[in-house]
Amino acid sequence: MSRRRFGRSLCVTAMAIGSLATTTSTATAATSQEIPITNPAFIQPRVDPNNLATYDQNNNAIVGWRVISGNVDVYGTKLARLGTDFQAVDLNGNKRGGIEQAIPIATLNPAPAAVVTIGFQARNNDHPNCPKDVEQKFHVQFADNPGGRVSFNLFTVNEPGPYADWQPLEAQITSPAGVKMLQFVSDNDGYCSGLITKITAVETQS
Repeated sequence: MSRRRFGRSLCVTAMAIGSLATTTSTATAATSQEIPITNPAFIQPRVDPNNLATYDQNNNAIVGWRVISGNVDVYGTKLARLGTDFQAVDLNGNKRGGIEQAIPIATLNPAPAAVVTIGFQARNNDHPNCPKDVEQKFHVQFADNPGGRVSFNLFTVNEPGPYADWQPLEAQITSPAGVKMLQFVSDNDGYCSGLITKITAVETQS
């Protein structure tokens, strides 16, 4: 492992998470409410536990979600390695993909905007078909606010760092009120991007 390259990448990731944690701690006195997510662990439809299923752009077969670009894979429970009640999405089938779901923002009370914390589990995708040296990168955003995107790098199959196993991650995005399209979008080419599951969303107003 190249310590210099890994250390620099991990530092950037840690700084991003640290800044989110600071924001969260200052909002402890604010009012928070969970935003329901449909099919947060991608368990519908069920996939063969040891296999995967590929869904192309504009496909709505993943209940609650729409594939918005390229294609994505849904990993069965054993292939995902996260228990019997969770499947996972690979944001690249054989090319860059992305998914989205509509969620309501500013539901606590009439307000022009809110901070939304998107939580999820993620790990590096080490399927045998995945390139070994390609960094698996993706971002989280609301469709009408791409400037508020939060990017993640799960490193490579050869050097996954902490993402060799599932890790809890989160992104905080300030959003105007209304129904918003929550998106997870790949930022690398070819087979395989990061695996994600257990999506949550919490709205906070001060």
